[in-house]
Amino acid sequence: IGLAGTSISFVGNTPSQNSPTWFLAGIDSNEPYNCTFPIAGQTQLYTQWYQTPILDDGLHIVNLSSIAVDLDYVLITPGMTTPLKESTIVVDDTDQELIYKGNGWNTTTNEVMVCFNGCVNGLPLGNGTHRTRTVGDGLKFMFAGTSISVYGVFDWTATGSVSLDFTLDNQTTSNDVIVPPGNNPMQKTQNYQFYSAPNLTAGNHTLFITVTQSLGNQTFIFDFLTYQPSFDSLATKPNFNSSPSQAPSPRASISSQSTS
Repeated sequence: IGLAGTSISFVGNTPSQNSPTWFLAGIDSNEPYNCTFPIAGQTQLYTQWYQTPILDDGLHIVNLSSIAVDLDYVLITPGMTTPLKESTIVVDDTDQELIYKGNGWNTTTNEVMVCFNGCVNGLPLGNGTHRTRTVGDGLKFMFAGTSISVYGVFDWTATGSVSLDFTLDNQTTSNDVIVPPGNNPMQKTQNYQFYSAPNLTAGNHTLFITVTQSLGNQTFIFDFLTYQPSFDSLATKPNFNSSPSQAPSPRASISSQSTS
């Protein structure tokens, strides 16, 4: 795979028990080296199963060989001059550009989401989440772009509901996080879309997410958000941080299409 940036990571299902537990990774003209999958030989897991070392900002070729694996998507970490036109930037829940409000937020790390219905157990993006069911809690995110979406984990095992307000540039959309009646899988679903706003005017925008009501033990589990930038590179990205000493977030990544 070819990339422009400083690193690339691969996310999907690790091999089944009867498949090889290792593969070869070659970067540019360097000799391939041996890599081992996470929890190799134990059970399949939906997770990031390989990431390159940090590379010079520029064009690179990554070649994975002797490999049997399911690939869902890749994330490319851009350098300051990496072209970002027509990309989708991913912002994980721990990114410094996210401003959390309220005392009810809790964080999780390395919590495996158990799946019983046609999928494998998995980890959230970045192996962690922020979660709350406290009324008044929320978060703020400022960005320059043309669309934005919010993703998290949907807990089908919980009861009750959490009501959320998504306020983008003073326009509010409400959403209830509630398990619908019927035969539902007793599991937690990753990459669940809570909100999406496409076709925005190119420029600066502000999104607020606020918990407005909480019943039972249902929880808003926030994992990441994505947006399409209206700037050409991190070097020209607006700095929304209040402190001028803080550089643009290096965690922003370019997502690629799924291939499973």
